[in-house]
Amino acid sequence: DEVELNEQLTDSSRSVQLFLKELDNNLTEAWTIEKMAQSAGVGLTRFTHHCKQITNLTPMRYLMMQRLKLSKDILINNEQMSVSEVAFACGFSTSQYFSTVFKKHEKCTPLEYRLKHLVAN
Repeated sequence: DEVELNEQLTDSSRSVQLFLKELDNNLTEAWTIEKMAQSAGVGLTRFTHHCKQITNLTPMRYLMMQRLKLSKDILINNEQMSVSEVAFACGFSTSQYFSTVFKKHEKCTPLEYRLKHLVAN
């Protein structure tokens, strides 16, 4: 059987891909999955589906990982910034939440991470 190419599917996948690329420039935004899907111009279910296909993560998990990646960069390259400032600069709503998530992923606090990397360099 011939499989017909569904143009709408490739377009929505591309839209999600473009959105995810742009997301890095807008990490401080108070994103919800609904807002993300709307921004990508795709329905919620389709957005989540494509996001999982592209990133292997749910949209909110992907957002969290991007924010953490940014925070690690800022922690090392901006010593003068406090942990709270880093948290807000990366889009976390509170510094406590940021520290909790950070510690869960990095097995150390943001300050310990900074010190470890400053000593290493």
